[in-house]
Amino acid sequence: MKKYEKIIFIAYSIIFVLVIIFKFDGTFFSIIQTHNYILENKGNGIMNINLVPFETINRYIKHLPSDFAINNLLGNILPFIPLGYFIPKIFSKYRFINIFIFLLVTLFIETVQFIFSIGFFDIDDIILNFIGLIMGYLIFSFYNKYKRIKYERNINK
Repeated sequence: MKKYEKIIFIAYSIIFVLVIIFKFDGTFFSIIQTHNYILENKGNGIMNINLVPFETINRYIKHLPSDFAINNLLGNILPFIPLGYFIPKIFSKYRFINIFIFLLVTLFIETVQFIFSIGFFDIDDIILNFIGLIMGYLIFSFYNKYKRIKYERNINK
C-alpha cells in the first residue's frame, strides 16, 4: 500500500470507528442516550437483538422513500465500501480469506455494539454491511484489472 493510501486508510478507520461503532455524531449526548435506552430495554427484558434475516430490511423497504429508511439502508452499506476496497489491499497475499475477514468485521461491530449497549445486534446490519464490503471489493478488483490491462498495453507498445 502506498503512503497516501495508508494515510487515507488511517483517517477513514478513525472516522469509521467513531461513527459506525460508537455512533458519534459530534456530541457524546446521543451515545449516552442510546446506551441508556438500551440498558432500560434490557431491564425490561428486551434484548435489542434481531436474528431474523431481512426483517429490518423489509421494514425499511416498506417505508421507502422516507429519510429514516434511506439513511438506515445506505448508512449500513456506503461506509463499508471503502473498507471492502482496503481489506484486499492490506491482505493482498491472502485474497481467499477476504470474505471471511468481511464477515468477521461485520460480526465484530455488531457484537461490540451489543456487549457495550451502544447499538443493536441486527443480522440485517450484517447483511447490509457485507453488501457494502462486496461493493468495495468489486471496485478493488475492477481497478486492479484496469491497471493490469493498462500496464500490459504499455508493455506491448
